Amino acid sequence: MIRTLAVNYTPILDCPEDDRKTAAETAYDDMVMGAVHALCEFSLLVCQQTHSDLSLTALDDALKQFYKMMGAF
Repeated sequence: MIRTLAVNYTPILDCPEDDRKTAAETAYDDMVMGAVHALCEFSLLVCQQTHSDLSLTALDDALKQFYKMMGAF
């Protein structure tokens, strides 16, 4: 899943700062990348064999971040 997300969102990562982008387009790109980052972090943390309080807190934070940013989709 992470490889698929990376391939699909590479144009956003590869695009240099463009002065022709509006503030709304830049904010949208930031929201998409924030959601993808949170989803990738969550999926990597879930794969752990065991979890501690620290890893559960990190999972909760990643999930909250994803839900905050998923409006971009």
